[in-house]
Parts: sequence; structure tokens; C-alpha cells
Amino acid sequence: MELLTVKNNIINYSNLKKVRFFFFHFIYKFFVLCGAVLALLAALISVFNGDMFDFIKSSLVLVILCILPFVQSEVMLKRLIKLQKEKYGSDQVITDLIFDNDGIISVEQSTQNKSKIMYKDIKQVKETKEIILFITKAGYTTFFERKNVESNDLEKLKQFFDKQNILWEKSICNIF
Repeated sequence: MELLTVKNNIINYSNLKKVRFFFFHFIYKFFVLCGAVLALLAALISVFNGDMFDFIKSSLVLVILCILPFVQSEVMLKRLIKLQKEKYGSDQVITDLIFDNDGIISVEQSTQNKSKIMYKDIKQVKETKEIILFITKAGYTTFFERKNVESNDLEKLKQFFDKQNILWEKSICNIF
């Protein structure tokens, strides 16, 4: 039995850019944050000690640690788009997501390829203001734009995932 169909889900650079930080594992984000805090503390301690050379070193480390996730995510997005162009001949792919009782079926419109994600394999669902993202236990992610589904259908989908005991989180920002 079909619960919901999300049609014309576009996977392109601008949509991938909205979810790029969800591709990073929590441990990576945690260590980058800890490194930035430690570099900030080292910079403040060196200022109070009057050592400008250590302040400059600590500030440089802090800037690098803050920029690193953005650079890596941008490189990753460019690779994904390049692979998508090689595979499909286009920088955007249109898929339909069909939610039925067993799992999520993803149908690519250009090739009619079908793939299925079982509900038992989904670890969590993250909801941002523009995107609903499904993350599996294996790390595979799929998503759809919020504008492609009506709000009452989205509420039905939330209730269905609650019955399946799958964590549905609202993300307060698009970074974490």
C-alpha cells in the first residue's frame, strides 16, 4: 500500500549544498569544534601573556580549523556533481520517492532505475526548513524538498515514522 509519493525531487548542486554538512559524521564535527575551541583558548592565553608570535600561530590554526569543513564539503559536492554528470549526462537528476509499507522506493526518471530502502535500515530522519533527509545505518542518504509535499501529507509521514520507531529530528539550522 502506497502511503505517499513525492514527485519531481531534483538532486542538483543547489539542493546538495543545503544538506552537505549532514554527510559528515558527528565525530568529525565534534573534533573540529574541539580543535577550534582549543585554538581560541591558546590565542587568548598568548594575548594575556603578551606573546604575539604564539597568538598569530593560534589564530592561524583557528582560521584553518574553521574553514576546513567548508572546503572539504565543497570539494565533496564537486565530486558528486562530476560523478552525476558522468553517469547521467546531466548535472541534475529528477527522482520520485514512493513511500509504501515496506520501505522507500526511489525511481530515477531519466533511467527508470529503482532502488529501495527498507524502513528497518533507516537510522534517523532530519527535517530542516527546506529539506527532509533520510539517513540509513550504512550512511546512505536520500532527501526530498519540503515544497514537493503538502503539510498534511508530511504530518502523516511523521506519524508513520513514529509508529516505526524511527527518530525524526527537527534541525534548528542547516549545519548540524
